Amino acid sequence: MMSWFFDLFSFFATGGGILATMVLVAAAIVVWDWRAVLPALLLVQISFATLALRVYAVPLAWSTAHVSTMLIACLMLGLSMLQVPFSRSLHQAGNWFLRFLAIGAVLTCWRLVEITISLPQFSAGQISYFTFMAVFAFIILSLSDSPVFTVAGLLLWVVVVQTMLEVLLPYPGVIAIMGAVQLLLALTGSYLILADRVPQRFARRVATDVTFPDDLSMVTVDEVDDTVDTAPLPIIAPHLLTYTPPANGEEASERTPQSSG
Repeated sequence: MMSWFFDLFSFFATGGGILATMVLVAAAIVVWDWRAVLPALLLVQISFATLALRVYAVPLAWSTAHVSTMLIACLMLGLSMLQVPFSRSLHQAGNWFLRFLAIGAVLTCWRLVEITISLPQFSAGQISYFTFMAVFAFIILSLSDSPVFTVAGLLLWVVVVQTMLEVLLPYPGVIAIMGAVQLLLALTGSYLILADRVPQRFARRVATDVTFPDDLSMVTVDEVDDTVDTAPLPIIAPHLLTYTPPANGEEASERTPQSSG
């Protein structure tokens, strides 16, 4: 029933499709936006599923399950990001030039070292494809500072391992376990995305003689009741900013007791 779908994406089982997928993932890392990373992740899953179906003749149901699981995972992560528009997950990991240099440096070092990995039933080009995708996954993990990109890197790594296992160990139980791992990662990432919220309102904290300025951090209104004044507390009290010491005469008169007549 889903054979027409993989016929539509049969281009990704060719050398040009593999190269296009690698360029797309590299571009998504350079852009570093979840709106680009999640579609790229889904396209990588389609590419690997099509490659396994067309080249290694894995069952159609397995490839369909892989794509469906990744689609559900990306939808969960995307909906969680839409619920938190002001999340820290939108922070950039450096600038685009730094990420471009990181990708270029890693790939150049890999080529210069000439690391070769041999696996049965896989050609040299396919092994290079799997290796580069695993390297891209580790680049995402190393640059990530938010749950959405951490989970995206882990899911990309799972896609590579999943495809290798379904060719080397073609057992339905292994495929089911890898799918469960993908869904568990997506659920965990969705929860962490929703928990990684920037506070919208703040509660006043009382400064004491043992409180440091860093301890006066703001807390969300969810941690306090509605009766608490939610105005931000300045680190330095306003009257201290305008404090002027008394003159010497006034200070001396305050310390000298008044004599009774």
